[in-house]
Amino acid sequence: MRHRRLSAAARALAVGLLALALVGCGQLPRPFKPEIKTGNELLILPDRTGVAVGSVTGDLPDGQAMAEAMAEALRRENVPAAVGVGNRQVHWLLGAAEVTGRAQARVTRRIVWELYDPQGDPVTTVTRSVSLPPADWTAPEPLRRAADGAAAAIAAALQGPAPDTAGLPGYPEGTEIAIGEVTGRPLALARALTGAMAAQLRQRGLPLTDRAGPGDVVLSGRVLTEQMASASGQRLRVTWTVRRQGEQEPLGGLNQANAVPQAQLDAPDRLARTIVGAAVPGVLQVLREAGP
Repeated sequence: MRHRRLSAAARALAVGLLALALVGCGQLPRPFKPEIKTGNELLILPDRTGVAVGSVTGDLPDGQAMAEAMAEALRRENVPAAVGVGNRQVHWLLGAAEVTGRAQARVTRRIVWELYDPQGDPVTTVTRSVSLPPADWTAPEPLRRAADGAAAAIAAALQGPAPDTAGLPGYPEGTEIAIGEVTGRPLALARALTGAMAAQLRQRGLPLTDRAGPGDVVLSGRVLTEQMASASGQRLRVTWTVRRQGEQEPLGGLNQANAVPQAQLDAPDRLARTIVGAAVPGVLQVLREAGP
């Protein structure tokens, strides 16, 4: 597929769509969204402008469903993504599909994804062939799995290569961070918080390890909930604790609290990314102030 430059009209349409999307977009109140001070490079996400995914064109039963699957796959790669909405800083991802084979009750399609920067210039092209039963080409879960491989390559193009020798600023060479299991309930949210914290710290180039050694930093969390009087959600408390491996006295900690509607509790992965996004600046502040 030949590269093409997005027209000014297309970019203007994207801005208009964003304005409409923001009207109905609910956000968690301030306790989970603290002020983020600038000036610290560790707090800046390389992919902070996000990606707008266009409906996939070509020979595909549901191009919108494929775009939704790709947006979700990108979010799992810690890339902010939405379908059909953007602003003047957003990257655009356009996909086109064609059937390349039919055999044994499966349909194979080649999907070409083209990523453009905010100026409309091509960044990268990712091509993947996917073989699915005909009914699965409109089913959300098979489409999400089909998008995963391409999403990882697109995220890598946005985020750049991970540093080979990442270091923890202010700590002895070789010090790494272990993400301890987040405990408490809801269990699905606790598990999602563990993965989300690891993903966001890794995104900032910090050195992570699966098993803490002597002198390493251990970050653990706990979730507590209490039913609200309105019964329309729960009050959620998240506590993060930072300590050195082998030491009982913590280096510091961070507390978050908020009333969370049931609809957001029913989407634990998205809620975890929001909570962790608000927590990471505080965690980094603890690490800076406690550095030896």
